[in-house]
Amino acid sequence: MTCNCNSDRIEILIKQGEQRTYNFTIYNTSNVPVDLTNFYIQVEVKKYPLFKVGSLITKVINNVDSPNGWIENPETGKFTMVITEEESSNLNVGEYYLIIFMNSYDGTSKNIISGEGEQSGVLKICRQ
Repeated sequence: MTCNCNSDRIEILIKQGEQRTYNFTIYNTSNVPVDLTNFYIQVEVKKYPLFKVGSLITKVINNVDSPNGWIENPETGKFTMVITEEESSNLNVGEYYLIIFMNSYDGTSKNIISGEGEQSGVLKICRQ
């Protein structure tokens, strides 16, 4: 599944107990892919979109191929996220907030997709 991080709302679907890979591209306001060199991506799945609420799933994605995902060609703005069978099994059927951050290695962070607002994301868990 491919998702572009410049739409108003991203909805990604997965069946409970299924592993799935999602491909994203981050664009700037001029619709040009953002260079992810010197950045890593943090993805959080939460029941509520509040910063004080803990994440049910947290993934750190960088240019290393890992079970969380990877940034293959940073200059293209593309990254891949993997939701494992175990992670989707541990979530009840329903909607969860998807929050995506672009973090620099020097400590600055930019919220790309939030659980609410203009650019929001939802992870929907469906029955097997």
